[in-house]
Order: sequence, then C-alpha cells, then structure tokens
Amino acid sequence: MKDNLIELVIENKTELFELLLRFRFKGCDYIALCPEDSDDDSAAIFEVKKADNGEEIFSTISNDNLAKEVFVHFISIWEMTEEDTEE
Repeated sequence: MKDNLIELVIENKTELFELLLRFRFKGCDYIALCPEDSDDDSAAIFEVKKADNGEEIFSTISNDNLAKEVFVHFISIWEMTEEDTEE
C-alpha cells in the first residue's frame, strides 16, 4: 500500500485517494488527489480549510475562473516535478 493515501468520506462512503501534491496559490492551500483505484491521469483539486476543531476540510472550488487558475498552477508545478524526477 502506498504511504501517501488519504481516506475521504464522500456521501457516507469511504474512498481512498492518492495524494499528488499540496500547494499554495493566491494565499490559499490546495490539495490534488487521484482516486486510488483510477487507471487514468485524473486529479481532483480541493481547497484545504481548517475547521474550528483544527481538522482539515477539503472544499470544492466554487468559482469556475479560480478553479481554472488553480488547475493551471497545479499543472505547472506538476510538470516541473516530473522534469526533476526524470533527471
């Protein structure tokens, strides 16, 4: 089993996701996840927020323009990371 798995409860069902990347963009924290059993290169990106009890909450990005900007930023970081691992 991979070390970088995160367990999420979605609609009362527990699902495993692989942590691809945590990053900051425009002062906010984001996390990119891939379903653990996925065969494609899909990624879901969530904004990371803190609940009053200190627990992290992964929230969808409701603003379409911001979601696009965050995705482009994620891709640019991911491509740099991929290039670094190939060297």
